[in-house]
Amino acid sequence: MKDKIEYLLKDDSMPKMVLLNGAWGSGKTFWIENNLLTDDEYLYLSLNGLGSIDDFYSNLISKFFFNKNIKAEDSSSFLDGLQNVLGNFNQENKGLISGLVSGFKGAAVAKAISSIKNRIIVLDDVERIVKPNLAKEIMGICQSLSQKNDKLKFIFATNVNELKFENTHTLIEKNFSGTVEFKINEDDFFQIVKENIADIATYGVEVLNKLELRNIRILKRAKSKYLSLIEEVEKDNSTNNLDVIKGRKSLFKDVVSIYYMQMDIGFDIDKIKSQARDMVTESQPNLPEIESTILVDHIVSSKSLEFEDVLKSYYPVKVLTFDLLLSRGAKVLTEIDEAQIYEYLQSLESIITNEENPELLRWFYAVDVICELDKYKFIEELAWIPTTESSLVESILKNYLPNVFDTSAPMSGRRGYRTGQFYSEELNQKFESVLDELKEVKQGEKIKYLEGEILKGWTSDLDSRVYKEYRAASLFSLFQNSNKFVQALTEHWSIQQVNLFRNFVEDRYKVNFNNSSLIEELSFLVNIKKGLFEYTQQKCGLKIGFLNQLIESLNLIINTMENSQKD
Repeated sequence: MKDKIEYLLKDDSMPKMVLLNGAWGSGKTFWIENNLLTDDEYLYLSLNGLGSIDDFYSNLISKFFFNKNIKAEDSSSFLDGLQNVLGNFNQENKGLISGLVSGFKGAAVAKAISSIKNRIIVLDDVERIVKPNLAKEIMGICQSLSQKNDKLKFIFATNVNELKFENTHTLIEKNFSGTVEFKINEDDFFQIVKENIADIATYGVEVLNKLELRNIRILKRAKSKYLSLIEEVEKDNSTNNLDVIKGRKSLFKDVVSIYYMQMDIGFDIDKIKSQARDMVTESQPNLPEIESTILVDHIVSSKSLEFEDVLKSYYPVKVLTFDLLLSRGAKVLTEIDEAQIYEYLQSLESIITNEENPELLRWFYAVDVICELDKYKFIEELAWIPTTESSLVESILKNYLPNVFDTSAPMSGRRGYRTGQFYSEELNQKFESVLDELKEVKQGEKIKYLEGEILKGWTSDLDSRVYKEYRAASLFSLFQNSNKFVQALTEHWSIQQVNLFRNFVEDRYKVNFNNSSLIEELSFLVNIKKGLFEYTQQKCGLKIGFLNQLIESLNLIINTMENSQKD
């Protein structure tokens, strides 16, 4: 497809515009990101929600000069907004930046647009422009720009069937050198699927194959709803005696099926309900069956859901397995056929002594059961336990406690573990200490990942996440290298990201510092301010003004924090 697009764009006798036509949710945007945007020659701009030509111009200028989309509701004031913030810059930089931006209206906008060259701009979501005439006008403007501006070309990615034009065929024929039909092969599609449902791919791909569904957007929406459902359904020991894997697969299939029928086929709620197993008729033989109508009301009509009903409808009762016997403890083992105890003992020994990186809770369960069976004389001496004067628990912990467990630590009081649930006090204490170690490791990994994401750039999602998760706890004091932070801020972050971060720190460090954890971040902030100051003394340009604003904010915060310490 890329070769065909570039072939059409090379023909100077034709308009330097190509239409990439593909169905809604078919994976166009994913393909664009992974096959076109990897090349610096390409720029991506979504037209979703644009309300005017000024919106289009503002976004185009923003994307080309700052490589950053801005929201449709903000784009009309984008140029004025740059001018307004100049009043907050220090005098030294104000003249330099003012000369660059002060005339960004009328003729200056046209001049900025005319300087956009040597790019292939991918315009996505044409069909989502609310006003049909605006979409036609943008097409005409892009054709004009491609004729006037050196080596400027456009790709419109859309679904032709959803364009709200009169004489769509004629319009396309006049404006575009050709249409490339978007088709993704099955291997590529399922690669996208696995990336989008990584944590449920084992049964997700199987479900999608069975439904013959090839729509990424439906999949994403279904996955979000599905994960929120199982978070509620499977909490607090609710599935101890149930087959979780079969339940999840069945639930995921129905969630996807309902979204598919609702969004892609457009069936009304009664027709979707008619696909419940006990209601299916021959009138719709090709549609997927669903287990129960309770999800239809919840998803289509936003009705509340009794999660006990979900469990009854989707999760079959699990046949007693060894793991289930383990979780119920030694008591169940002693009630089974005595001839089977030896077989179970071998399994317990294997878990404790031979498995690499065993599951945390499963390993401790196995030790607990062994010790209980030994305590009540259900087993004779265990040859694999070294003979010592220590208790059996202590001997096992000393000789066989793994260095690494292959599972995240279960939260105390939640499904899988309750404080003091093991028969042995030593085992409970050791389990708690291992939990604490794992939590500390996980927290370190989380901080390291978060730091890596921040170094790539400060986004709205990061802003919200850091504020919510580390609102009352020191975060920046845990970062390893303030110099890397300064380097990322000055060299990698966009102007908008710098401004967003300034708003964040002003909100984070209020005047009243009742939280001692935030005081721990003082030295980090001092180093950031120092690094930024050194950088701004050697550089000039539009971004320097925004960095100076950040420096001023940091200065006020640092002074306030230092004064609070003196008090």
